[in-house]
Amino acid sequence: MLLATEGALYTKTCVASAQPELFFKRGLSAPIQMTGMGNVTAPVGTNKGWSYLPSGLLIKWVGNLRVVGPTTTEAVSFVGIGPAFTGMFASLVTIQSPNAVNKTLYIKDYNVGTETVTLHTTLRYGGNTGISDYYINLLVIGV
Repeated sequence: MLLATEGALYTKTCVASAQPELFFKRGLSAPIQMTGMGNVTAPVGTNKGWSYLPSGLLIKWVGNLRVVGPTTTEAVSFVGIGPAFTGMFASLVTIQSPNAVNKTLYIKDYNVGTETVTLHTTLRYGGNTGISDYYINLLVIGV
């Protein structure tokens, strides 16, 4: 048992990664998991993963995700990818393409309860309507 003025750094097996991970406990507060990560490949070609940052923030990503276009709204699920978010508050979405695809991408909403991020894509004004399918990378930061 720690006193309010003490801290402890230790390892224990993380349920989400099934590996020994680093934890920090400050006084009487709840432990903060400082390490942990995992990668999942599903569907084929798409990679998803997660990691803790030393501050305790949780990041999750999906890469090489095929989006059917040219304009779409798509829910990206993080169910089963690491620990569940209790809050999602920042994201970055990029187009994975060597060619300019003239798209506007933005996050429409977060749904913590279902571990989903709704991505909305649309053609930019004067965009190339011949471009349909493309691939994106998505990074979400939360707790």
